[in-house]
Amino acid sequence: KDNSGSLNENRSAQVAEVDETKMVKVNTSGEKNDGEEGDFERIIAKLSMKQNNIRKDGSDYEAPLPETVPSSVATKIPKVIRSVPMSPPPGLGPLPSSPPPKPTMHEGNQVTSGSTMPRAERPNTPSNSTDTAAEQIDNKQAAKPTATTTKWQPKRFLTRIQEQPGKLLVNNQHATLSGYPHFALATKKEFLATWSLPLQYLQQRTLHKLQLQKQKALNANEEGEKGDTAPMKNPENLTIRDALQSLTVGLFRRGCSENGSNHSIISKQVVPSKNTNHDSHSGSSENEYHFEINDRTGIIYGTVPFYSPRTPGNVVLRLYFEDDAPVTLATSRCIKVVVNHEDLEPTLRFILSNFKTRKGSTGGSLSCIHSLASVLDQLQPIINKNDYNQHHRHRNSAMDGSGRAAWGCICESRKIVDSCKVDYFKKKDKLEEQLDVLDRLKEQEIAASDSGEKDSIQPCKPSGSNDTESETDQKVNEWKEKKSSLMGERASNERKWREVQGAFANVLKAVISNDAVTTLLKHDIVMKLRLEYELWCPLCENFAPNPFEVVNRNETGETHHDKAVSINYPHPITNTHVNRCRKSRAKMQKEVLGFVPQTESFASIECGPQQQPIYTSLFSNLSKAMEKMYNEEYVPSMESIQKKAQARDLTQNAVSMCDAFPQGTRVVIFGSSANGFGSPQSDLDMCLQLPPSVSIKDFEGEDGSSAMAALADKLEELGMVKVDKARLTARIPVIKFYCPNDSKKESDNEDISTMTECDISMQNPLAVINTALLRHYSALKPEVRILVAIIKRWAKSRDINNPSNHTLSSYGYIIMLLHFLTTHQVNGTNIKPFYQSEEEPKQISGCPYIPNLQWMNPHWAQSQLGTPYQEIDAQPKNQYTMMTHPSENTFLVNKYFYQLNDEGLMMNLRRHLDYHDHHHQGQRTQSKPLVGRILVSFFYYYAYKFDYKKHVVSLQSHRHGSIEREAKSEHDGWKSYGQSLCIEDPFETFYDVAHVLKPMSFQRMKREFVLAYTKIVESFACTKSGCSEIENSWGHGLLDKICEEAVCGNGQ
Repeated sequence: KDNSGSLNENRSAQVAEVDETKMVKVNTSGEKNDGEEGDFERIIAKLSMKQNNIRKDGSDYEAPLPETVPSSVATKIPKVIRSVPMSPPPGLGPLPSSPPPKPTMHEGNQVTSGSTMPRAERPNTPSNSTDTAAEQIDNKQAAKPTATTTKWQPKRFLTRIQEQPGKLLVNNQHATLSGYPHFALATKKEFLATWSLPLQYLQQRTLHKLQLQKQKALNANEEGEKGDTAPMKNPENLTIRDALQSLTVGLFRRGCSENGSNHSIISKQVVPSKNTNHDSHSGSSENEYHFEINDRTGIIYGTVPFYSPRTPGNVVLRLYFEDDAPVTLATSRCIKVVVNHEDLEPTLRFILSNFKTRKGSTGGSLSCIHSLASVLDQLQPIINKNDYNQHHRHRNSAMDGSGRAAWGCICESRKIVDSCKVDYFKKKDKLEEQLDVLDRLKEQEIAASDSGEKDSIQPCKPSGSNDTESETDQKVNEWKEKKSSLMGERASNERKWREVQGAFANVLKAVISNDAVTTLLKHDIVMKLRLEYELWCPLCENFAPNPFEVVNRNETGETHHDKAVSINYPHPITNTHVNRCRKSRAKMQKEVLGFVPQTESFASIECGPQQQPIYTSLFSNLSKAMEKMYNEEYVPSMESIQKKAQARDLTQNAVSMCDAFPQGTRVVIFGSSANGFGSPQSDLDMCLQLPPSVSIKDFEGEDGSSAMAALADKLEELGMVKVDKARLTARIPVIKFYCPNDSKKESDNEDISTMTECDISMQNPLAVINTALLRHYSALKPEVRILVAIIKRWAKSRDINNPSNHTLSSYGYIIMLLHFLTTHQVNGTNIKPFYQSEEEPKQISGCPYIPNLQWMNPHWAQSQLGTPYQEIDAQPKNQYTMMTHPSENTFLVNKYFYQLNDEGLMMNLRRHLDYHDHHHQGQRTQSKPLVGRILVSFFYYYAYKFDYKKHVVSLQSHRHGSIEREAKSEHDGWKSYGQSLCIEDPFETFYDVAHVLKPMSFQRMKREFVLAYTKIVESFACTKSGCSEIENSWGHGLLDKICEEAVCGNGQ
């Protein structure tokens, strides 16, 4: 305070330091006031002291959060915090002053105040509002917004555990950043949630709310409004229970996109509000849950009891305020709910009751089908013979209670599928009829307009021609809107039908693939379900016509789809009946896909000592063809290397001559030209690296654009061709240009196709680090570079390598290959997953084909040959490995990986890899793995083995296997629904490299993986028929067949 009694203008705080025996009342304007309003220092004291059953004995707890919470402990008095930090609590905007400032608007009317969200949580729009959830509601009344459109906002803030202010424990077990191990719990079991928050955060939030309430009241008085604001509570009577109002602990399915009681399985308020609406999702009661304060550490914590859900799956606890639900204060460890044998029958009967109560609801029915598939998939076999006999007293005659309940659920699932099939065809026929009528009307209008033009021969325009044109335009717009609406309805109808079929296919797959299901269902029933599953095609996302279905036809012979179907399954079921279903599926695949996918793995094909030499020769020929193609087309020549070096040197000269950048600014190459996976035709990506003493913030906005514009002028002076300045105003300014082979200006007649295509941007440290990581991988084995080259050529020729057309970039395919190579062990012809467990790490033997440089133990590279592969438990975090993200200030990047800058380190690691290539379980193998065999396994893995719905392609996959999509959805806001590809960036782990993929693009990409593998398998027909032209069929001929150009509309 100054002498006038007002607070310093530079401070946004509304609290003054006070003596312990004397309180100074300060209102929002900073002036002394003898009234009750604005006594925020006393509010802080009341927040800490006004509780029931307070004991003033001065005792303290030493630990910030006890390992076990006592059942009844008297609440202690915390010391009064003299001042409150001026920064707002996470998730809340700055405290408003009087009058409240309006949001600052920049280009595109973007609100720049508040926190920012990562790219993975934003749509692909040029600008996004960054107001917090609390400010969005308050700004509507506190400040009059300008005429702008509503900006996108994430549904949850502070999703990452390291950003959250509080903590949430499950039975005293902390949450982990990796998400593993899960906390396993049976259904309907009680567990204890222990939450904690800094008292400082609670005080800041309460002050923030009081400021907003008072400001609303002032605005309402100024505008003469009445009844819009609730009366403010007297600050003298505020207690800590008032601060805890609406603090909620909710139980959610992991990956749920929103907080709040409407989206939770159950939610419980720590201190229930008097006007709380008790609904089916709320577990609130009139009694509050236990909480207490540790005044030494300034932590308030409490406990809330919960019961695990009755259906299996992954759930998490979240801490949030119900009146500001998007802000997540804490997230617990993942709780994996499993079904034990003793709970199996009650769980199945609960699902069966849900089937019957949710009839008519597609969403509710789908959740029931998913729950049933989850129960059947995770069912474990009975090991105890006594339990086995108890479950199979009448195995050959009747099923037990669990079996009857399971069969009832399967029957209800089939009824839902049949009902949805009828609804689907009814709506499909209706929409097709409406589209036909709309097209005929359009044709009639076009014909009428054409005839009118022919009849009209007037030399001048009629007086009402403008009105006629406007009417025509209006009719065209109306026609387009109707057409778009009908097309959207048709796509939605198709999507719902595919979702229902896919959910039922998961139930059938769980029955067929899990041997433990035979303890529930009879053999005849399992065989019938197997026939149904043989009709399913995941690529078509459809079931083929059932050959045993009784077809309903009308008098004209047309098929009736609006009636329930009946199926007459044969008894007993033999392989002949299975083959009939497979033929029906193959016929559908031929009609829809244009080919019949081959699903048989090479592990089952390569059997028998007589065929082994033949297949070895085939793979050898394919490998030779791949190596020859790589050497001819992808190995950079000395001339291309010199051209790029010259372009880099000229660009460095331009930067040095440009006064816009400080001395010491370097030009650094990144991307395909520097990571070892490029080709002679790759363009040259460069960025500016500023000196350590200069901050990149000095070159943001207009300063960066003007500096890059000066550099563009300098590049033109030095003879660069077609200097493109169109992207100088982008968030990251970029200059594109061509560098002539001759540095002289007289080289204007040079063909531009022979020049080096270049682009240069501002400082991009993460791109440089990423390039270094990929360069290390490319240097480990030459086979890695060959595989990348062939995969890039295959993707380009099949037209699935263009992000502008919503397909994957080359960088995405490189990450997919590295994920496969770092998670698979290759020994001769045997290729299998290296990590066998996703829950608990197992003893690792051998070595993956290439080590994961972000998780490999550095001591393993220096150990004795034959030592099993070792990984570190956690990546190091220190000043050398951690850096703040250049554009996401709230995100810290761990840039650690094992760097092989010394030639001796590289040689040692290569010796280890070569040893494991020629040895398996201590025994020497005859030959090292062939690159052609690895390519085939790569196609097979992403065609059939990788679970796109469950897992994420990531280089962070180590001992626990693949990263789960649910975990990325929970912590980074990714989409957890739908079948699509997700690729995690190695360093920007919140960024999905495959976010450009559309559903149809993903299906086409997966289809190309299947087609490539099918072409390879079908080539074995040549060897089986006794053909001797192995060189033609399995050399360059097969490689050209795999990489042949895609034909538009055919794709084969």
